[in-house]
Amino acid sequence: MPPGVPAWLGVVMGGMGLVTTWVAFPIIVAVLRWWLKRGGRWDGQGDLFNLVAASWLVADTLGAGLAALGVPPLLTLPLWLYSVWVGAQAIEGAIPQASLGYCIAGIAIGLLPAIVAAGSMFALVGVLMVVTGLVPGGAGA
Repeated sequence: MPPGVPAWLGVVMGGMGLVTTWVAFPIIVAVLRWWLKRGGRWDGQGDLFNLVAASWLVADTLGAGLAALGVPPLLTLPLWLYSVWVGAQAIEGAIPQASLGYCIAGIAIGLLPAIVAAGSMFALVGVLMVVTGLVPGGAGA
């Protein structure tokens, strides 16, 4: 955190990152479920949530750890892209009627509402913190 910003704010933002993951991930899986059922590519049998979670676990954890250590986002971008590719490979392997490109497109489409939801959460928490004066420059300062 920059000088002058309370240390607890870093903890709050880290916690928000964790909560954001738990909000965004089910959104991505729900969109993928819809996407893969289009055109009869998938019959809905099997656990898509566990498949996607297992395939993303290592790369996403490593990327989140590096980001928490302060590694610039541009340097962690290849890990996030690799995570999408691994997830698409896993889905393609489990659902033969879905091509790799179709799986990547489904993940990308699922990321859009997930990013909007995550951004909205961060914005709401930020506004609440400023309004309540929990951050420097807020209403209570």
